[in-house]
Amino acid sequence: MSTPPLSDEDAKALARQRFFALAFLRFSGVIFALCGIAMMVGKLPIVHGTNARYLGLFIALVGAFDVIVLPVFLARRWKSGK
Repeated sequence: MSTPPLSDEDAKALARQRFFALAFLRFSGVIFALCGIAMMVGKLPIVHGTNARYLGLFIALVGAFDVIVLPVFLARRWKSGK
């Protein structure tokens, strides 16, 4: 079964929700990446020693994934209508 077409107001509301979801996802990814970098250089003393570098690298990579890959994936999925 297919869904009925959206009214103009519903389409605008859906587009606004998706825009803010993508913006929040990118913003949180940047925050993750910055926290990870701060952990790697020792400016965020949550974890000490060599573990801090590895954990910081992992968190920075998760943040980069949030900024680069996830918004593209979500946009494609929303465009396809699945």
